[in-house]
Amino acid sequence: MSVVVADDIPETLELVCSLVEEVCPHADIVARCTSLAETKKAIDEHEPEVVLLDIQFAQEGKTAFDLLDQYRGKKRSTKVRKNEKELVNEETSDPLFRLIIFTAHCETEYYDMAFQYEAVHFLPKPIDKFRLKEALERFRSIPVAKQSVAPSEYRKNKLIVNTIDATHFIDFDDIVTLRSIESHTVITLANEMVIKSSRNLGYFELQIADHDNFVRVHNNAIVNLQFVEGISNKTDKTILLKESFGKIKGSREGFKLLLEKFM
Repeated sequence: MSVVVADDIPETLELVCSLVEEVCPHADIVARCTSLAETKKAIDEHEPEVVLLDIQFAQEGKTAFDLLDQYRGKKRSTKVRKNEKELVNEETSDPLFRLIIFTAHCETEYYDMAFQYEAVHFLPKPIDKFRLKEALERFRSIPVAKQSVAPSEYRKNKLIVNTIDATHFIDFDDIVTLRSIESHTVITLANEMVIKSSRNLGYFELQIADHDNFVRVHNNAIVNLQFVEGISNKTDKTILLKESFGKIKGSREGFKLLLEKFM
Protein backbone atom coordinates (compact mmCIF):
# COMPACT_ATOMS: atom_id res chain seq x y z
CA MET A 1 0.00 0.00 0.00
CA SER A 2 1.61 3.26 -1.14
CA VAL A 3 1.31 6.24 1.20
CA VAL A 4 2.12 9.95 1.04
CA VAL A 5 2.45 11.80 4.36
CA ALA A 6 2.40 15.61 4.63
CA ASP A 7 2.92 18.00 7.56
CA ASP A 8 4.59 21.40 7.53
CA ILE A 9 6.51 20.70 10.74
CA PRO A 10 9.43 18.33 9.97
CA GLU A 11 9.54 16.86 13.47
CA THR A 12 5.83 16.07 13.38
CA LEU A 13 6.17 14.64 9.88
CA GLU A 14 8.86 12.22 11.02
CA LEU A 15 6.81 11.23 14.06
CA VAL A 16 3.74 10.47 11.93
CA CYS A 17 5.84 8.48 9.47
CA SER A 18 7.33 6.48 12.34
CA LEU A 19 3.84 5.71 13.64
CA VAL A 20 2.71 4.60 10.18
CA GLU A 21 5.70 2.26 9.91
CA GLU A 22 5.07 0.91 13.41
CA VAL A 23 1.34 0.17 13.11
CA CYS A 24 1.29 -0.73 9.40
CA PRO A 25 4.54 -2.48 8.37
CA HIS A 26 3.20 -3.24 4.89
CA ALA A 27 2.75 0.48 4.14
CA ASP A 28 5.22 1.94 1.66
CA ILE A 29 5.78 5.64 2.39
CA VAL A 30 6.64 6.90 -1.09
CA ALA A 31 6.94 10.59 -0.12
CA ARG A 32 7.34 12.73 3.01
CA CYS A 33 6.25 16.29 2.33
CA THR A 34 6.50 19.54 4.29
CA SER A 35 4.50 21.72 1.89
CA LEU A 36 1.37 21.50 -0.20
CA ALA A 37 3.43 22.07 -3.33
CA GLU A 38 5.58 19.03 -2.50
CA THR A 39 2.45 17.03 -1.70
CA LYS A 40 0.83 17.79 -5.05
CA LYS A 41 4.02 16.82 -6.87
CA ALA A 42 4.20 13.55 -4.88
CA ILE A 43 0.55 12.68 -5.55
CA ASP A 44 0.89 13.35 -9.26
CA GLU A 45 4.15 11.40 -9.49
CA HIS A 46 3.42 8.39 -7.27
CA GLU A 47 -0.40 8.07 -7.49
CA PRO A 48 -0.55 6.83 -3.88
CA GLU A 49 -3.36 4.73 -2.54
CA VAL A 50 -3.48 6.67 0.75
CA VAL A 51 -2.66 10.29 1.64
CA LEU A 52 -2.18 11.36 5.27
CA LEU A 53 -2.54 15.11 5.33
CA ASP A 54 -2.27 17.84 7.97
CA ILE A 55 -4.69 20.77 7.59
CA GLN A 56 -2.66 23.91 8.27
CA PHE A 57 0.38 24.81 6.13
CA ALA A 58 1.29 28.16 7.67
CA GLN A 59 4.29 29.09 5.53
CA GLU A 60 2.23 28.80 2.36
CA GLY A 61 -0.76 30.52 3.96
CA LYS A 62 -2.98 27.67 2.79
CA THR A 63 -4.83 24.64 4.10
CA ALA A 64 -5.13 21.05 2.93
CA PHE A 65 -8.46 21.94 1.35
CA ASP A 66 -6.73 24.26 -1.12
CA LEU A 67 -4.82 21.23 -2.37
CA LEU A 68 -7.81 18.89 -2.28
CA ASP A 69 -9.83 21.31 -4.41
CA GLN A 70 -7.49 20.43 -7.27
CA TYR A 71 -8.43 16.75 -7.06
CA ARG A 72 -12.14 17.10 -6.38
CA GLY A 73 -14.16 14.80 -8.59
CA LYS A 74 -11.13 13.05 -10.05
CA LYS A 75 -11.21 9.26 -10.12
CA ARG A 76 -8.54 6.61 -10.13
CA SER A 77 -7.75 5.02 -13.48
CA THR A 78 -6.66 1.50 -14.23
CA LYS A 79 -5.02 -0.18 -17.20
CA VAL A 80 -7.49 -2.09 -19.35
CA ARG A 81 -6.53 -4.23 -22.35
CA LYS A 82 -8.33 -2.90 -25.40
CA ASN A 83 -6.94 -5.60 -27.69
CA GLU A 84 -3.97 -7.92 -27.86
CA LYS A 85 -1.54 -5.05 -28.46
CA GLU A 86 -3.04 -2.04 -26.73
CA LEU A 87 -3.53 -1.09 -23.06
CA VAL A 88 -5.61 1.99 -22.28
CA ASN A 89 -6.33 3.95 -19.10
CA GLU A 90 -9.93 3.59 -18.00
CA GLU A 91 -11.42 5.67 -15.20
CA THR A 92 -12.91 3.74 -12.28
CA SER A 93 -15.57 4.87 -9.81
CA ASP A 94 -12.97 4.98 -7.02
CA PRO A 95 -11.44 8.18 -5.62
CA LEU A 96 -7.96 9.11 -6.78
CA PHE A 97 -6.66 8.26 -3.29
CA ARG A 98 -7.97 7.50 0.18
CA LEU A 99 -7.65 10.51 2.48
CA ILE A 100 -6.82 10.58 6.19
CA ILE A 101 -6.76 14.03 7.81
CA PHE A 102 -4.75 14.63 10.99
CA THR A 103 -4.64 17.97 12.77
CA ALA A 104 -4.38 19.89 16.02
CA HIS A 105 -7.28 22.05 14.79
CA CYS A 106 -10.38 20.09 15.78
CA GLU A 107 -13.01 22.74 15.18
CA THR A 108 -16.36 21.44 13.96
CA GLU A 109 -16.04 23.11 10.56
CA TYR A 110 -12.82 21.22 9.90
CA TYR A 111 -14.56 17.92 10.68
CA ASP A 112 -17.33 18.80 8.28
CA MET A 113 -14.99 19.98 5.51
CA ALA A 114 -12.79 16.91 5.82
CA PHE A 115 -15.71 14.64 5.08
CA GLN A 116 -17.00 16.85 2.31
CA TYR A 117 -13.65 16.06 0.69
CA GLU A 118 -14.28 12.33 1.26
CA ALA A 119 -11.82 11.82 4.11
CA VAL A 120 -12.19 8.34 5.58
CA HIS A 121 -10.75 9.32 8.95
CA PHE A 122 -10.06 12.47 10.99
CA LEU A 123 -7.32 12.07 13.59
CA PRO A 124 -6.68 14.72 16.24
CA LYS A 125 -3.07 15.47 17.25
CA PRO A 126 -1.30 14.01 19.07
CA ILE A 127 -2.20 11.01 16.96
CA ASP A 128 -3.44 7.93 18.78
CA LYS A 129 -1.55 5.07 17.14
CA PHE A 130 -4.42 2.64 17.69
CA ARG A 131 -6.81 4.90 15.77
CA LEU A 132 -4.17 5.32 13.08
CA LYS A 133 -3.81 1.56 12.86
CA GLU A 134 -7.58 1.17 12.54
CA ALA A 135 -7.66 3.74 9.74
CA LEU A 136 -4.82 2.14 7.77
CA GLU A 137 -5.95 -1.45 8.31
CA ARG A 138 -9.13 -0.68 6.41
CA PHE A 139 -7.04 -0.69 3.24
CA ARG A 140 -4.75 -3.59 4.01
CA SER A 141 -3.84 -5.61 0.94
CA ILE A 142 -6.80 -4.19 -0.98
CA PRO A 143 -6.05 -2.25 -4.17
CA VAL A 144 -7.95 1.04 -4.24
CA ALA A 145 -9.79 0.05 -7.40
CA LYS A 146 -11.25 -2.96 -5.60
CA GLN A 147 -12.39 -1.25 -2.42
CA SER A 148 -15.80 -0.09 -3.59
CA VAL A 149 -17.74 -3.29 -3.18
CA ALA A 150 -21.51 -3.16 -3.29
CA PRO A 151 -22.94 -3.93 0.16
CA SER A 152 -25.18 -6.91 0.71
CA GLU A 153 -28.90 -6.36 1.16
CA TYR A 154 -28.43 -7.03 4.88
CA ARG A 155 -25.70 -4.40 5.25
CA LYS A 156 -27.73 -1.81 3.36
CA ASN A 157 -30.10 -1.70 6.33
CA LYS A 158 -27.39 -1.56 8.99
CA LEU A 159 -25.04 1.06 10.33
CA ILE A 160 -21.80 -0.66 11.31
CA VAL A 161 -20.07 0.95 14.27
CA ASN A 162 -16.70 -0.22 15.56
CA THR A 163 -15.85 0.45 19.20
CA ILE A 164 -13.04 -0.77 21.43
CA ASP A 165 -15.18 -3.60 22.80
CA ALA A 166 -17.33 -4.66 19.85
CA THR A 167 -18.59 -4.15 16.32
CA HIS A 168 -22.25 -3.10 16.36
CA PHE A 169 -24.71 -3.78 13.55
CA ILE A 170 -27.45 -1.19 14.06
CA ASP A 171 -30.77 -0.97 12.23
CA PHE A 172 -31.10 2.55 10.87
CA ASP A 173 -34.66 2.70 12.20
CA ASP A 174 -33.37 2.12 15.74
CA ILE A 175 -31.16 5.23 15.73
CA VAL A 176 -32.63 8.20 17.60
CA THR A 177 -29.78 10.71 17.46
CA LEU A 178 -26.12 10.97 16.55
CA ARG A 179 -24.24 13.72 18.39
CA SER A 180 -20.72 15.06 18.20
CA ILE A 181 -19.17 15.24 21.68
CA GLU A 182 -15.47 15.95 22.18
CA SER A 183 -14.37 14.66 18.74
CA HIS A 184 -16.38 11.44 19.16
CA THR A 185 -19.85 10.50 17.97
CA VAL A 186 -22.41 9.39 20.54
CA ILE A 187 -25.25 7.32 19.07
CA THR A 188 -28.48 6.94 21.04
CA LEU A 189 -30.75 4.01 20.16
CA ALA A 190 -34.46 3.42 20.62
CA ASN A 191 -33.78 0.96 23.46
CA GLU A 192 -31.86 3.81 25.19
CA MET A 193 -28.53 2.08 24.57
CA VAL A 194 -25.72 4.59 23.95
CA ILE A 195 -22.75 3.75 21.70
CA LYS A 196 -19.65 5.93 21.54
CA SER A 197 -17.52 5.86 18.39
CA SER A 198 -14.12 7.42 17.76
CA ARG A 199 -15.29 8.42 14.29
CA ASN A 200 -16.64 11.92 13.87
CA LEU A 201 -20.14 12.96 12.90
CA GLY A 202 -19.21 13.76 9.30
CA TYR A 203 -18.26 10.13 8.74
CA PHE A 204 -21.66 8.90 9.91
CA GLU A 205 -23.47 11.56 7.91
CA LEU A 206 -22.03 9.95 4.78
CA GLN A 207 -23.12 6.48 5.93
CA ILE A 208 -26.75 7.57 6.37
CA ALA A 209 -26.89 9.82 3.30
CA ASP A 210 -29.29 7.47 1.47
CA HIS A 211 -31.79 7.47 4.34
CA ASP A 212 -34.22 10.38 4.05
CA ASN A 213 -35.46 10.15 7.63
CA PHE A 214 -32.25 11.66 9.04
CA VAL A 215 -31.62 15.40 9.27
CA ARG A 216 -28.52 17.21 10.46
CA VAL A 217 -30.24 19.79 12.66
CA HIS A 218 -27.00 21.28 13.96
CA ASN A 219 -23.26 21.01 13.33
CA ASN A 220 -23.12 18.65 16.29
CA ALA A 221 -26.35 16.67 15.89
CA ILE A 222 -28.31 14.44 13.51
CA VAL A 223 -31.85 13.28 14.37
CA ASN A 224 -34.10 10.51 13.09
CA LEU A 225 -37.41 12.09 12.08
CA GLN A 226 -39.26 9.03 13.37
CA PHE A 227 -38.40 10.14 16.89
CA VAL A 228 -39.31 13.80 16.50
CA GLU A 229 -42.47 14.60 18.45
CA GLY A 230 -42.65 18.33 17.85
CA ILE A 231 -40.91 21.66 18.02
CA SER A 232 -40.88 24.43 20.57
CA ASN A 233 -43.05 27.47 19.83
CA LYS A 234 -40.35 29.66 21.31
CA THR A 235 -37.53 31.17 19.27
CA ASP A 236 -34.83 28.86 20.65
CA LYS A 237 -35.21 26.30 17.83
CA THR A 238 -35.68 23.38 20.21
CA ILE A 239 -36.70 20.01 18.77
CA LEU A 240 -38.79 17.77 21.01
CA LEU A 241 -38.04 14.06 20.86
CA LYS A 242 -40.30 11.16 21.77
CA GLU A 243 -40.46 9.31 25.06
CA SER A 244 -37.42 9.75 27.31
CA PHE A 245 -35.06 11.21 24.71
CA GLY A 246 -35.62 14.80 25.76
CA LYS A 247 -34.96 17.68 23.41
CA ILE A 248 -32.23 18.89 21.12
CA LYS A 249 -31.17 22.30 19.83
CA GLY A 250 -31.18 23.05 16.13
CA SER A 251 -29.29 25.67 14.16
CA ARG A 252 -31.23 28.09 11.98
CA GLU A 253 -30.39 26.13 8.82
CA GLY A 254 -30.91 22.76 10.50
CA PHE A 255 -34.27 23.84 11.88
CA LYS A 256 -35.30 24.96 8.40
CA LEU A 257 -34.32 21.57 6.90
CA LEU A 258 -36.32 19.80 9.60
CA LEU A 259 -39.45 21.85 8.93
CA GLU A 260 -39.14 21.24 5.18
CA LYS A 261 -39.24 17.49 5.84
CA PHE A 262 -42.59 17.83 7.59
CA MET A 263 -44.14 20.18 5.05
